[in-house]
Amino acid sequence: ELLEKYKKGLMQKIFSQQIRFKQDDGSDFPEWEFTKIKNKYAIPKAKKVSDGLGPYLEIGDIDGRCNTYELKDKLTVSGAVEVDSGILLISTVRPNLNKITITNQKMFCSSAFIQIKVENNFLFYCVIRYEFRKKILGLMEGGTYPTIKSNYLLNLEIEIPVSKAEENKISSFLSSVDKKIELIQQQINRTKTFKKGLLQQMFV
Repeated sequence: ELLEKYKKGLMQKIFSQQIRFKQDDGSDFPEWEFTKIKNKYAIPKAKKVSDGLGPYLEIGDIDGRCNTYELKDKLTVSGAVEVDSGILLISTVRPNLNKITITNQKMFCSSAFIQIKVENNFLFYCVIRYEFRKKILGLMEGGTYPTIKSNYLLNLEIEIPVSKAEENKISSFLSSVDKKIELIQQQINRTKTFKKGLLQQMFV
């Protein structure tokens, strides 16, 4: 929990540019620029596929707290589309649940996702921030089952580095923090399992 708070604080300072990375020669990177998502990133054309293919990712397979996914034993249904590795997926259905992730393999998914091709994790960290999520919430339509139109989201303006090198450095740094959090969580889980085993032996 402390590492998660630390990460959120870092992200706040990085994206507000209170913290800036330097170029390899020690000089400053150029100032950031405002741009629409669709003007900076490639938007793959959704390719529909037939039923019965796998692995298939649905909105419910994504953990909105840590933005990771778990592929289950599911096959495609009507309306499913093909997804390559390295694609940022943002759910247009119930976007308040923060169902956002990046694929690490080729798969199939629900057509309720916007697909954005990314070279690193920078945009991922940008869109999972609370500040960006507020923009999405303001564009939702509908009551009990809210949605957001793809065009609305892709036309949102974000502030990003002009330099791809700075974008890569930010992505690598935050990804390393995520890996540290994942390792700590694994240690906690192993400790819980060990404790459970000890308790079982104590009361046998």
